Amino acid sequence: ICSKTFYCCPLLTEVTMTNSVISIENYAFCGCSSLTNINISNSLESIGDYSFSKCTLLNQITLPSSVKSIGIYAFLECSSLKSISIPDSVTSIKCGVFMKCTSLTEISIPSSLTSIEYDAFNSCSSLNNITIPSSVKVINNGAFCNCSLLSQINNNSTVDCINRNVFADCKSLKQILIPPSVTFLDELSFSGCLSLTKVSFTKDSKLNLIGNSVFYNCSSLIDIQFPHSLKSIGPCAFSCCSSLQKIIIPSSVTFIHGNAFYNMASLNQLSIPSSVKVIGRNAFGECPSLEK
Repeated sequence: ICSKTFYCCPLLTEVTMTNSVISIENYAFCGCSSLTNINISNSLESIGDYSFSKCTLLNQITLPSSVKSIGIYAFLECSSLKSISIPDSVTSIKCGVFMKCTSLTEISIPSSLTSIEYDAFNSCSSLNNITIPSSVKVINNGAFCNCSLLSQINNNSTVDCINRNVFADCKSLKQILIPPSVTFLDELSFSGCLSLTKVSFTKDSKLNLIGNSVFYNCSSLIDIQFPHSLKSIGPCAFSCCSSLQKIIIPSSVTFIHGNAFYNMASLNQLSIPSSVKVIGRNAFGECPSLEK
């Protein structure tokens, strides 16, 4: 089915494909705003970029095991889509594939998957839990950003970095266990997670850097015990974490950047080891409860 074949056909409600169809090209059904039901070819191998984007009434679709690739933004703004199962033959969820699928509550990710790309599930505001298999090596910027009902993440991935904005503004997320393979938490990766109360690390954690504003405005955070692999705490890393009362910095840390713990209204207990060589500007500014 060639590019833009049914582009913006607003009255089209149903599609049935013969099994001879092996490819749906870019924008093929984009903007078919009345499309509610589609029977996919059992021989389908590829789904092109934006192919079903803005099919706002499409509420279910079954992808056959023959599908090998799903293009960028393929299901962008399919706001009625409730669940989808990714076939084992797919190794990457590309940029923005399910972005703004605001009714999506369930997603099955296969153990064959190696990467979740930029904004893949950004603003999937009904998604409440996700299991990321150990096969995943890359989770890119904004992948689960603004998934406001996401309360549970089973992150079994072997990523070495949790990238920028990956879980930012996941307002229902309560606890997170950082996988031992992670060495770097990138900028804003958990910022605005307003319900987050606890951050945990495994004993064999390899984390050495918490980046800029990683936990900025996590206003419910009350418990974090840093791993002994940690070396640097970045600018504004815990700024505005207004419920956190106690900070014990491990002896592995050498650098605390400016504003790292700025404006923490409840912080009253702080321990800084002799390993720390630099404490940046305003690192503990506006911590009115700090006594010792």
